[in-house]
Amino acid sequence: MPLLFEQEKKGEGRLAVWHINETENELLQLLPMEPDLAGQLQGIGHPEKRREWLASRILLHQLTGNTQALVYLPGGQPCLQQKGPRISLSHTHNYAAAVTSEHCQPGVDIEYRGERAGRLLKRFANEEELSQLKKLEQQSAATLLWCAKETVYKVLNRPGLLFREEIRVNGFSPASQGRLLAEISAKPACSLDLHYWSHPAFQLVWHW
Repeated sequence: MPLLFEQEKKGEGRLAVWHINETENELLQLLPMEPDLAGQLQGIGHPEKRREWLASRILLHQLTGNTQALVYLPGGQPCLQQKGPRISLSHTHNYAAAVTSEHCQPGVDIEYRGERAGRLLKRFANEEELSQLKKLEQQSAATLLWCAKETVYKVLNRPGLLFREEIRVNGFSPASQGRLLAEISAKPACSLDLHYWSHPAFQLVWHW
């Protein structure tokens, strides 16, 4: 399971991304399977999803040393059952990402560079964002925007937050790595600094 990307910022958090190339049996050898964790895995039927789920938990174990099953808040946000850092996980098409933070709720989203985000772009992008994205390759930029808004949703954990109307993302550029600013108009209004990495296979956005 080769490590593709790792970043740590003192006082903020840790991030890691892995490329999943193991079989399920090989992944099972890398994770101490406590009963609750095994029970959660049993509820996943699709072979690829099982591998991605296992890889994200292995990654979390490597970042935190924790092997407990996760619990989920009403909005779907995962958290550790016992005291530890706040976490966020994501996976897509044989890639997994995890981010942890001791001082704030982090968020991460990784999405394969497919056509889906481009087809749905007008459903989650406002006019200002569409204007910014005209200067960039559409499929890649649409996926990056979707990742950014998913990351905001994971951080804030506000069910019902409207991607198009209530989240505005600025700062897009052709650079492969950089920062974005998300402004949330839904009360209580706030803003979030986001980091991104554009990989040839996927887009990655995180906050800590």
